Amino acid sequence: MPQNVTIREYGVLHRGGDYSGLDAASLPINEWEWLLHKGTQLSSDARALFKPIIRGGQEVLQVLNYVGFLELPTGIVIEILPKVTEHETQDSARYHLVKMLSRVNDLPYTRFEDASLKAYKRPLLEVLIGRFLATAQHLINRGLRSEYLRVANDEYYLRGKLRVSAHLRQPPHRRALFPVEYDEYRLERPENKLLHWAIDQVYHWSSESLHRVHARKLLTLLSSIPKSEEPEVDLACWRSDRLMQHYQPIKPWIDLIVSNRSPWIQSGQYRGISMLFPMEQLFERYVEKVLRTQLSDGIDLVAQPRAGWLAEHSGKDWFMLQPDMTVRKEKVNKAILDTKWKRIDMYKGDRRNKYGISQSDIYQLFAYGQRCLPDGGALFLVYPKNENFTAPLPVFSFDEKLKLWVTPFDLETDKLLTSQWVTSTGWLSN
Repeated sequence: MPQNVTIREYGVLHRGGDYSGLDAASLPINEWEWLLHKGTQLSSDARALFKPIIRGGQEVLQVLNYVGFLELPTGIVIEILPKVTEHETQDSARYHLVKMLSRVNDLPYTRFEDASLKAYKRPLLEVLIGRFLATAQHLINRGLRSEYLRVANDEYYLRGKLRVSAHLRQPPHRRALFPVEYDEYRLERPENKLLHWAIDQVYHWSSESLHRVHARKLLTLLSSIPKSEEPEVDLACWRSDRLMQHYQPIKPWIDLIVSNRSPWIQSGQYRGISMLFPMEQLFERYVEKVLRTQLSDGIDLVAQPRAGWLAEHSGKDWFMLQPDMTVRKEKVNKAILDTKWKRIDMYKGDRRNKYGISQSDIYQLFAYGQRCLPDGGALFLVYPKNENFTAPLPVFSFDEKLKLWVTPFDLETDKLLTSQWVTSTGWLSN
């Protein structure tokens, strides 16, 4: 079994050698060259995953802002974890990633199971497979739903509706058979066929014997149900009525497995496993999902609202404004939030370093404030909390009515470390 590689954002992959840390790891020469040369033949989005750079006089591949895993042609799986703190362990980084993926993709998440990091010593792929199989087992234990399906068959006795025209065309040696149509209560509905297909997928993906044995047992229980031949089509037929409520926990997993095609799409005949997520988008959606559960009564949070246009040119609107989140009260904008997955250093508060904040981010928030908050309000730049960013920065004032706070979001406690404005307005309940 080829050795898998675990690295985190902005770490580097060396061509050979014996590097094995989270910020520097080694790949066999053939696999490294495959990433360097074959990668340029993939989709344009995929090129943003690795970047060739020179470090220590050697060419290396730097991992950019995608997290997840990617399988190479030889079977080696590259696991990419988020960089939350400088000295974070592999297990805690994997824990944060699984927690964020669970929330964003509506996957079942049990906090008691995650109280210990022991569950995260396995690779990300195996952690997700274990959770999926446990959810599938629970569904099967509760019982699979059947539905009436129209069956057309030749029978030796009349059953249901006789297809008269087909019966008249029967050749002499088949005159004893009746072409009939009837409804039969069967398990061969799209949801069950998708379940069979998804378990078969993860059976072939997993390299852990415990997961493969578990998957094989489930496949045996589903052996009477055909596997889905067109997963996307069957997924579009998924029903969510009252009788199918106990199927809801498995559907996000099915969605994730069906859409395992990431921006990294393999070309040619090779089709490896890949689930890659842009960390900037993952963090944005996670913060949105968490804050929605913490809003006070009468407060609305609108994600990705269209907030007008920056300018008019030749009689047409140009440069659409679309902040990450808008806080509203009684349909009036009160605050704008924009998330950035970047490390901020509160100890570098001089005019040269500017805490590590990008000047373009400040310009962007100023434009949002001018268009979205004409009567004044609050702007927020939300960055992940790290060891050098543990409290909101002093306020940035554009004018008397428009102010900007740079605020950390704590991934451990799922709290927005609030500023004085948030505290005084009370738009968060806790």
